[in-house]
Amino acid sequence: MRTPDMLDFPLDEYTARLAKLTGLMREQGLDAVFLTAAENLRYFTGLQSVVWPSPVSTPGVLLVNADGDAAIVCSASSLRPARATTWLEEDRLFAYNVPGRPEKYEDAIFEAFGTLGVQRGRIGMEYGTGFRVNLQAGYFFPLLAKLEAAGAQFADAARLLWELRTVKSAREIACVRRAVQVAEKMFDAAFSSVVLDKSTERDLMNVMGATAMEEGCEDLLTMVVRFGTQRLPQVNCPSSEHVIITNTPHEILHLDGGPCFGGYYADIIRQAVVGGLTAEQRECEKVAIAAVEAGLAAVRDGVLASEVCRAADDVFEKYGYGKCNDGPGWSGHGIGLDVHEEPQIAAGSDYVLKEGMTLSLEPGMKVPGQGPFCNEQNFVVTKTGFELLSTMPLEMRVLK
Repeated sequence: MRTPDMLDFPLDEYTARLAKLTGLMREQGLDAVFLTAAENLRYFTGLQSVVWPSPVSTPGVLLVNADGDAAIVCSASSLRPARATTWLEEDRLFAYNVPGRPEKYEDAIFEAFGTLGVQRGRIGMEYGTGFRVNLQAGYFFPLLAKLEAAGAQFADAARLLWELRTVKSAREIACVRRAVQVAEKMFDAAFSSVVLDKSTERDLMNVMGATAMEEGCEDLLTMVVRFGTQRLPQVNCPSSEHVIITNTPHEILHLDGGPCFGGYYADIIRQAVVGGLTAEQRECEKVAIAAVEAGLAAVRDGVLASEVCRAADDVFEKYGYGKCNDGPGWSGHGIGLDVHEEPQIAAGSDYVLKEGMTLSLEPGMKVPGQGPFCNEQNFVVTKTGFELLSTMPLEMRVLK
């Protein structure tokens, strides 16, 4: 191993991850894992590249055998970022279409399988929940055909990978904590910037983006910014030129998302209201806050994620808002290198919460004639409960 200038963490972080990976591989009878997702490559090697979003580029694929020997295969142009950001030695960085190497990507990957001695092995891949194979079909299917002809067999390694990635190290938790701190600064800046009858949703998005970059974040989600009766039902729509106006008293402004710091995401929700809440809305807000607090009260090491969801759902039922529950049977998710990770805080989840997991809890409700009511809290699971990362008040900010 070596330490390049842009490696996210000290080398001991990666040696620990590889040791855990190979231990699980041996337990599950895997000879190798073959990984293509940007988050998995960064997790195990540190690889970063600005062309991950490109539909015509795969900056690298990773092969790790059960002895912990690893290789990255990439294009010639991606060798430089691999050298700058990963711990792999030069003899384990393979490119295609360069002198001495195969012309085709799939052939270079197949050759790397041979170098690591696993062309005939049982190979774990990103087939299951939370992952997609990030390799063009024109490379992927010829490669599978070559490996199958050589005697390789394939297995779903998703659960194995999540067993590693869901429990965060102290350094990872520090990154998530910082991302949440920045998210709260972003939201405060956005709410404070509102000029009624002038500011648009997109103006707020721009304020949050500028704040994230000023605070040293490397990226942020396309933030959810929606205001008013027309826009609030348009879930997951990007921000618009819709103006936040004063002639609609008691209308709600909804902000959702977060930045990425050191590769790790925050994801929070806070709301504001024009002129203040009505008595009916205030009651709805209290129930929504009670739901997230009940879910958090159920959190601790060893508890099923489904129990946390049930605790939140029960609050809506208790106060007569069961039919208004915006996501019955689902209340949140893990956060980390992905903004939506396992485990899901859901009725059907069989994940057991473990100390060191970083998660988001966001039970909410939509009440006809009153609006949506939701807060999203980010936290770390501890042995006896949780550490709350998001400390911004849950009560709606009043816009005047």
